Amino acid sequence: GPVKKWDNVSAGSGSWNWDRSKVASGDFDGDGRSDVGVLYDNGRNASGVNQTALWTFTSTGSGFGGPVKKWDNVSAGSGS
Repeated sequence: GPVKKWDNVSAGSGSWNWDRSKVASGDFDGDGRSDVGVLYDNGRNASGVNQTALWTFTSTGSGFGGPVKKWDNVSAGSGS
């Protein structure tokens, strides 16, 4: 049966809102399998900077791994 791989609520960071998510499929790790990517609008931080992050769920061949944050605009030095 299904196995719960990850739960954002359990991670202590609330839950994801569908209207803040842009979902795409692609081979994000170069292994030839389709993965899932989510560009997520994290809103503004206390300084008023917009925050966006890219999360990937890589294919295991029979399912998907838990989310891994691959990029965020604040760490990348951009944001307004």
